[in-house]
Formats: sequence, C-alpha cells, structure tokens
Amino acid sequence: MNDNVLSNYVFGETYFPHVAIPINRKAGDTIIFFESKQLIWKIEKQLKDKKKIANNLNVDSLMAVDAIDLIETFDSKYNFFLPDNVNEIRNMYYFGSLSTLGIQAFLTLKEATNITNLQPWATMYNKLL
Repeated sequence: MNDNVLSNYVFGETYFPHVAIPINRKAGDTIIFFESKQLIWKIEKQLKDKKKIANNLNVDSLMAVDAIDLIETFDSKYNFFLPDNVNEIRNMYYFGSLSTLGIQAFLTLKEATNITNLQPWATMYNKLL
C-alpha cells in the first residue's frame, strides 16, 4: 500500500471524497457519486441546471472519488464521509467509466459506504450513449 496516497485520502478513520459539492441540501433527495472529478466537467452540459440534473433529479449533492485511490487504499475498517442527512437521502447514483476500473470503483464505494441503495446512474449512461 502506498502510504502517501492513503494519508492524502484518509483523515483519522474516514475516507473523504476528492470533491463534495452541495447543491440543494435542504430539499434534495439524491446524491450522485462520480468516479472522478474530471467526469463532472466532462458532462458539464448535462449538469446545466444544478438543482434539476438530468431527468429532473432533486440533487442534494455531487461527490467525486478518485477511483484509483479508493481501490488502492480501501480498507473496510475506515468509514466513508457522507453528508449528515444521508439517512434522509432516497436516491444514490454512481457514474463512472464502463471499464474494469470504473466498475470496481462502484463496487468498492458501495462496500465502503454500506449504502445498499447505491445504483449505477443508468439514465445518464443512456443519455450519453
């Protein structure tokens, strides 16, 4: 394990995302996780309306992990940072590349956060295809 990567990504016993962007914290019911912060910028056209992102989702926040860091440093003894109101969040979607790395990041993130309702963001994959 690369200790430098781990120390940049883990604080205490908690993994922190590379980017966390609150959008509509009071009324949002959806968190969207991205494989990397670069993906947020690549689909910027689909993210024009920050409160109603693709398919009229009422987004609470956007979060980006770095897939390589997450996979290389994953240890189930660490928690993953989530907003305080995560128990009230109805939808959690993941968007990443359809590569082995992207799929492994999704599976690792789902395991790391113990979010049983984390799903691939199929609507966005369909829009981009």
